Amino acid sequence: MEFRGRPGKRLVCILLSFLLVLAPCSHINAFRPVVTSLYGVYKYSLPCSDCPGVESTITIECTAPCKSGRYYQRDEPVNTLNGEGVQEKKGSWQVTNNGPGMDSTKIVLALTDSEKTWRTAYFLFTPEGNLEMLDKNKGQVSMAFRQVFMRQ
Repeated sequence: MEFRGRPGKRLVCILLSFLLVLAPCSHINAFRPVVTSLYGVYKYSLPCSDCPGVESTITIECTAPCKSGRYYQRDEPVNTLNGEGVQEKKGSWQVTNNGPGMDSTKIVLALTDSEKTWRTAYFLFTPEGNLEMLDKNKGQVSMAFRQVFMRQ
């Protein structure tokens, strides 16, 4: 293809062609946080009908590129003596497919208990860097309150 006339027209055509090639890809990294930022400690205070509450802590461990690794969860009733009622879980986690109708750029973690491998919990990695608990179908939990584990 030959362009006659001003050199500016040639530059405009080249730039427009370049933009048309890149336009379909512009949304891909709009939300996706850096995956290496998943590791860390997350805490949530669970309400309790017969106690002051339960402090739940999830520790996510991984090595780069941080798409899977180990996790540890500790649920400890508030104001307990000698660690009474403390429950601990550990297992593996991995980045998994998103739930139905969920934006494909969102990161969902599947935490699988090492002792009860049939038990898998799903969490959405939020734009704020927290973990929001999802239901077994990877959808929003339908409760009066959202269970969001805050990054520490």
